[in-house]
Amino acid sequence: MKLSKHYYQEKSRGAFCYGFKTTNEIFHTLDDNIVETLCSSNSQIIEVKKSAGAVKTDQIDRLVDTNNKEFFNYNKKDVVLYIDAPLENAGRIASEKIDYIRSKGVKVVNSLEELREVLK
Repeated sequence: MKLSKHYYQEKSRGAFCYGFKTTNEIFHTLDDNIVETLCSSNSQIIEVKKSAGAVKTDQIDRLVDTNNKEFFNYNKKDVVLYIDAPLENAGRIASEKIDYIRSKGVKVVNSLEELREVLK
């Protein structure tokens, strides 16, 4: 997945990425076979999805909703959602999810150029 490599190169100091296969096997090196990726720096968490349809609001809620029993963003880092596929092709349900996520204060980006602009 190109974002993992990009983020790791752009923010290599103080940043790390975790990749997960469907078996939840954690990779310590970045790999094109990664299905899920979560990157973090000192001030941001970046959730990576291949498409808008793959976005799950409960995953985002764990990062932004302090009342969520599975909340784990205790340092209250800014959350960025990077979606690798064009949002114009997202269906109604996926678009509604994206709107919900934006309403929670999450920055949603769809290109490496947009990502570069929001990286801190």
